[in-house]
Amino acid sequence: MTPDERTAMRDRMRNVQSPEERQQIAQANHAEMQKRTTEKGITMPEHCNHQGHGTGPNAAPGTQTN
Repeated sequence: MTPDERTAMRDRMRNVQSPEERQQIAQANHAEMQKRTTEKGITMPEHCNHQGHGTGPNAAPGTQTN
């Protein structure tokens, strides 16, 4: 993803109203990234943890990993 695409995706994810909608957006994004990598002849890992899943500096208390 380009820096502009990452910024737009981050903004979309921050502005959704429900966890279900966030999941739908994430799945659609993942499908698009798989399509792009296939077109370029690159293989994505089956399970990637690129989003941090609540362990970043803005995560809920007690979920950060140090």
